[in-house]
This record gives sequence, C-alpha cells and structure tokens, in this order.
Amino acid sequence: MAIFNTLQYARKLEAAGVSAQQAEVQSYALAEIIEGVMVTKADLEKLELAVVNKLEGRMDAVDARLSSRMDSLEHSLSSRMDSLEYRLTIKMG
Repeated sequence: MAIFNTLQYARKLEAAGVSAQQAEVQSYALAEIIEGVMVTKADLEKLELAVVNKLEGRMDAVDARLSSRMDSLEHSLSSRMDSLEYRLTIKMG
C-alpha cells in the first residue's frame, strides 16, 4: 500500500493552477485526514486479540455446556441401565 505523498499531491495541485501555498496547506490537511482514518498494524493486532479472546470465551462456555449435558446424559443412561438390570434380575430370578 502506498503512503500518501504530500509533495507529489501538492505538485499536482500546482500543475492544475493552485498556488504553491494553497497546495501545501491542502496536501497537509488531506494527509491529516488520511492518517486519522488509517488503520495501523497495532490497531489490527489489538482488534485481533479482542476477537480471539471473545471467541475463546464463547468456546469455553460452549464446552462447559456440552460437558454438563454429557454428564447429565451419562447419569441418565447409567440410571436406566441400573433399572433395566434390576428388572431383568427380578424376572430371571
């Protein structure tokens, strides 16, 4: 990505008939605007960290819910098997 070249921009303005002083002021003003909205590598790294942390939190929550659900199903299945074993023992004597 090319960085905004204030000198080149000012020269183009001058070539179009803008005074040198106005061209210089406009080029610096535009550079300030561009720098104000430009995303830096540090901005992206900060955002990446926030997204990763949020995803990890959600994944941990899903993992906890799944573990709880599995424990509940395991307990239910074990109870049913115990009940079935008891009934078979009664029937078979």
